[in-house]
Amino acid sequence: MRVNMSKLVSVLKKVEVVREQLDAMCIGKQGPALRVMDLAYVISEVYKLQIEMVVVDFRADHLKGNLERYSDGRARVLVRADLNDAEKRLVAVKELCHLFIDEKDDWSADGTATIDAYLKMESAVGEGEDRPIAGNTIHSELMAMLAATELMYPQEYREADALKMAEEGATLSSIALEHEIPAYVIRHAITNKVTLDHAREMLGEERKAA
Repeated sequence: MRVNMSKLVSVLKKVEVVREQLDAMCIGKQGPALRVMDLAYVISEVYKLQIEMVVVDFRADHLKGNLERYSDGRARVLVRADLNDAEKRLVAVKELCHLFIDEKDDWSADGTATIDAYLKMESAVGEGEDRPIAGNTIHSELMAMLAATELMYPQEYREADALKMAEEGATLSSIALEHEIPAYVIRHAITNKVTLDHAREMLGEERKAA
């Protein structure tokens, strides 16, 4: 799927702010494994939200979690109970990311329909530039996944981990275990490297011009 690069630059800036606040507001440096409850705390403090994290039993073909937002500043992050621990962490972080990256026109009242549309978009014929930029709610899902990847598998680990895999026999699974994330998050970072690097270049140029 093509992404809106200006939106991605905005997302990267917001992720930077959250990471800075994690260091400033939480005791102890974040290690290879992001502390999810620290993230929830920072988002609640910075964005003045009351966040409830709930593990729930529900059946769905693709939906692993959901975010409920309320006009009074409350938010509920729902995570499916039958997921493994790494998946639960990822889903929780991705849903939390929606709280600080989304604009109002990104919101959808039907999470299942949004996920189904996203999967159809990803399986469409054509790659890269041949695919259209998705609608707001679907594009928001990709942005949230990219934001979660930046938080749970930050750029500063990627070069060293690539060397571990190339020279020391490390695997995606062993690297993922260090970060307590599903292995496909690392693959996602690798797959989107060119796009993310381009967005970082755009952000750098924007700051030089400011």
